[in-house]
Amino acid sequence: MENDSRLVTVSSLHHGSSGAQAQMFAERNALENLLFKGIAGCYEVPIVADEQASMQTHKAFYDWLITGREYERYITDRTANPASSSGGLVTINMTITFDVQALRKEMEKQGVIKKFGI
Repeated sequence: MENDSRLVTVSSLHHGSSGAQAQMFAERNALENLLFKGIAGCYEVPIVADEQASMQTHKAFYDWLITGREYERYITDRTANPASSSGGLVTINMTITFDVQALRKEMEKQGVIKKFGI
C-alpha cells in the first residue's frame, strides 16, 4: 500500500470464526506477504528470498514470531474496517503498519537474514 524507509502500510482482508480470529489471520497474512512474497511498490520486501529453506532452517524463530504472535511488537498502527458476517464466518478488512526496519534488525540479530548493504 505505502512505505517509507522504516514503515510499510498494507491492507489485508481475512475471514475467521470470530472478529478476533479474523483480525489475527489478517495480521498474519499481511506479515507473511511482507516476509515471503513482497508487497507491490515496496523496495524493502520480500525480506526473505527463499521461504521454504528459511522456514526449515529457522523454525524456532518463525514459531516465536508467527505462532507466538510476537509480530505484534512490530505493528505500529492497525485499523479495522467494520467486520461483516456471512455463513458463520466473520470478514475483516484491516490496514496495518509494520516497522520493517525493527523487524529486519531482529531478523539480522537472530541470523535469519544477512545485513542489508555494507
